[in-house]
Amino acid sequence: MKKKNLLLIFALFAFIAIHSQVIFTGTVLDETNNPLPGASIVLKGSSTGVATDFDGRFEIEIPSGNQILVVSYIGYLSLDYPTSGKTTGDILLQPDSENLDEVVVTALGIKKEKKRLGYSVQEVKGDLTKARDPNVMNSLSGKVSGLVVAASAEFYTKPNMYLRGKKPLIVIDGVPLGTDTWNISPDDIESINVLKGANAAALYGSAGGNGAVQITTKRGTKDVRGFVIEYNQNSMLQGGFNAVPEVQNSYGPGSYGNYAFKDGKGGGINDADYDQWGPKFDGQLITQYDSPLDTNGELIPTPWTARGADNFDNFMETGFLTTNNLSIASQFDKGNIRFSTSHTYQKGINPNTKLNIYNFNLSSKYNFSEKTAIDASANFNFQTSPNNPNVGYGPNSYIYNMLIWGGADYDVRELRDYWQEGKEGVQQINFEYTRYNNPYFMAYEWLKGVETNAFTGQITLNHKFTPSLDATIRTNAALDNRFNNEKFPYSMTTYGREKAQGDYKEWYAYTLKSYTDIMLNYNKSFGYFGVRSTLGTNLNIEKYRGSYATTDYLIVPGLYTLSNTQTPVQPSNSRSHFETYGYYASADFSYKSFLFLGATGRVDKDSRLPEKNNSFFYPSVSLSTVLSEVIDIPYVDFLKVRGSFAKVGSSLDIYSNLDTYALNSPFTVNGTTYNPAYVNSVLSNEDLEPAFNSSTEFGIETQLLNNRLGFDVTYYENKNGPQIFNLQYSEASGYDGKKLNGITTKTKGWEVALTGTPVRGENFNWSISLNWAAYKEYLEEVYGDIENNGRINIGDRVDAYYITDFMRTGDGQLIVGNDGKPLKNAYETRVGYLAPDWSAGISNNLSYKNFSFDFSLDGRYGGKIEDYVARKMWQSGRHIGTDTPERANDVQGIKSYVTDGVIVTGGDLTTDGEGNVLSDTRTFAPNTTKMYYQDYSKAYHGQSAANIIDKTFFKLREVNMTYTFPKKALEKTFINSASISLIGRNLIYFAKHKDIDLDQFNAERESPLQSPTVKSYGLNLNLKF
Repeated sequence: MKKKNLLLIFALFAFIAIHSQVIFTGTVLDETNNPLPGASIVLKGSSTGVATDFDGRFEIEIPSGNQILVVSYIGYLSLDYPTSGKTTGDILLQPDSENLDEVVVTALGIKKEKKRLGYSVQEVKGDLTKARDPNVMNSLSGKVSGLVVAASAEFYTKPNMYLRGKKPLIVIDGVPLGTDTWNISPDDIESINVLKGANAAALYGSAGGNGAVQITTKRGTKDVRGFVIEYNQNSMLQGGFNAVPEVQNSYGPGSYGNYAFKDGKGGGINDADYDQWGPKFDGQLITQYDSPLDTNGELIPTPWTARGADNFDNFMETGFLTTNNLSIASQFDKGNIRFSTSHTYQKGINPNTKLNIYNFNLSSKYNFSEKTAIDASANFNFQTSPNNPNVGYGPNSYIYNMLIWGGADYDVRELRDYWQEGKEGVQQINFEYTRYNNPYFMAYEWLKGVETNAFTGQITLNHKFTPSLDATIRTNAALDNRFNNEKFPYSMTTYGREKAQGDYKEWYAYTLKSYTDIMLNYNKSFGYFGVRSTLGTNLNIEKYRGSYATTDYLIVPGLYTLSNTQTPVQPSNSRSHFETYGYYASADFSYKSFLFLGATGRVDKDSRLPEKNNSFFYPSVSLSTVLSEVIDIPYVDFLKVRGSFAKVGSSLDIYSNLDTYALNSPFTVNGTTYNPAYVNSVLSNEDLEPAFNSSTEFGIETQLLNNRLGFDVTYYENKNGPQIFNLQYSEASGYDGKKLNGITTKTKGWEVALTGTPVRGENFNWSISLNWAAYKEYLEEVYGDIENNGRINIGDRVDAYYITDFMRTGDGQLIVGNDGKPLKNAYETRVGYLAPDWSAGISNNLSYKNFSFDFSLDGRYGGKIEDYVARKMWQSGRHIGTDTPERANDVQGIKSYVTDGVIVTGGDLTTDGEGNVLSDTRTFAPNTTKMYYQDYSKAYHGQSAANIIDKTFFKLREVNMTYTFPKKALEKTFINSASISLIGRNLIYFAKHKDIDLDQFNAERESPLQSPTVKSYGLNLNLKF
């Protein structure tokens, strides 16, 4: 009976408990009654909570009685919402005026309200985990004004980055990156802030003189449940060339229309190291590399056809890029923890190329007490690529072998079996045996492997002495080990290795970088006044150790060991070690939250500089005022003006100011072996001082029309110098020059960042952002009374582009010689400037209910570069423009081309020492000399002056179309949220010249050979559990 009563009591309590739970449903809206997806709703005083769906709706179980919901959303004021007597409700949140004091991460990882800053900082917007690149830095292209990301066209090659025309510092969690950018997984990134110029990054010392890209990694989770398991999967196919040379397939190898193969070594007619100026493909009978043999062992002529017109397309493959990331994160009362692992696999478009990147990231924070906390993180990265092709100019390049100097007379697919029968491992089959190589033989036998493992560990300890005073100790260590090797097979040839008897090389590199900060921080308000200050010291240590060894041709083919060398060769090794000690202070003063004054100072002692000048001080000061806090301006929600000045010192390359010596390769004379040594060709200077860079900038930031329109405009001037440079000496001195302080340049530039929300509705929203930047750099001072640096005079732009041009008359007509070939000017001519006139990027986000569509375009306008690929193709005869009627006459031995120009018939031209015309009495007559078109093409189109092109290009950089599954569709699953995206990258390339991709160039003079760039398209899946 007692048991029955107890059961009845338990059942009654259970019934009461169940029926006392109330389901509250609501919608969270903004000030314009639009839904706020992802808003947090938590029962006050508990950890129970939910998040709103895409339409701002939510459901939460609450106990009966007077319960309060704490509703919050980023950028809005939190609200305590009483539910007493309610089961439904619309909850309206108001914008947080302090949200305009947006918090950003500044130098040393210090968080500050953006409105306090007197210098330019811009946050990278958008999801970096979708239309991604193996190197996350490429994903920043077009997203920040003034930041140029010059993406390499080559496999496993990082981009070059330029911030206001200079190389910025890459920073992770407040510490300069100690490894490389391949170690950064976008899945681990919380935010990226770009600190522009010396003003923003002065506290990093000399390394931050050009600004910094500040990356903050994820810690714990913001999920209201306190934990999350996230899986992110990305797969993209890579194919469809954006930029590749266009070739003629009407004519084959040879010269002046003549060709016949015998041995590929010069035994036939133009059959060795040839051009593509041979016979026209008309099916005539010509001996070729694969002609059959008659009974006498002589080659039998076969039909001459363009059987390899699609060689390059047939040889290159569709690439594939996939990334899988799994992360587990938890937030608890005493701190947080997060673990992330990712694997990136890339199959290149070049055959037999692949890349594997494994990344493991662990971070945690633990609060020992309310005053003391420790934060620690570790990242391990392993990269391996068994073959990273050499794409430099030469017979090692696929472009060189198939599109420039190789022709359509062979079908590359017939060369897949690349060993000659009976000579396996020793001799390749090819269409020529002096200069060029079988592409498949290169792909599978000439292997350049890379293996890298890197570890980064960081520990930060913080203790609060009082609410306004705390101390931080942070130390970071980065270890990087890299191994490269090269297997160069028998019968392979390239420049400098014409013996074709194989080689083997090994490189080892070990790097240790240690970075430690000790900081004392003070934050206090005194009525209307506020003070935030930091006093700190820094120790930066870098050590490097490397070794290199090679054979001098192989004894045994295919045995790739260093001992298998025909002639013993001495290995070489190097090591370096430098330290920088820094002492710094910063102070920010505020008045009534509208007037802010900031100042920093740092003293560095750098071991790379001469001892008597290795300590140097540099300051910065900034001022900003939020006018909208004191003046009520119609339609203006936020208005700030700012200005700043900074001066930053910098050092020089290690040991470059020492009178060092090195051993050269040994040589033998009359049986005696000598080990020569050579000294540094640049004299050291014990009086050398640090280089300096000072920067002044002014800016205005504003938000208008209920924050629907905003812009940030900056003007800056950077004084770069006096720098450290080599003053050239006469060769008769025996030295190249001496290290000195001199050469000062000034960079002037503008940056504009616009944001807008043209449409903000209940179901449909559209936001847009635009970045634009332009700069020019001028020579201000050289050294002593010297008024020029080469062809650049004081006051000129330093990127003026001078070349050896053709001679022309006063009205621009080409002047030719008696042979009909264009004459060259004895003086260089300026043809433009190297740097682009401006760069820009535009991003759009459109959303409709559960669908979102993002796309971005970016590019650069102006600037000049030599199209080296086109130049070489004109010389080789493979350029599409060489297929002319006059060329057909070359084949017949008829000179028919007449250069459109004039010849000099009399008079004189007098110029000064720089080529400026003093007097010109020359007379001219039309040119009538006939010549072979082949000779004209090489003499005119095959010269630099005829191949100067504009660097203007634009790309459809990223496209993402995402569907987010409704919460209700996932209610009965173990999945908390899910989205799937169609993604694309580099889908359209807009440029006048598409034989090269101009994306990788900023201020370069000429284009190297490059692999074709491709489009990427695929799927992204994101699941949270």
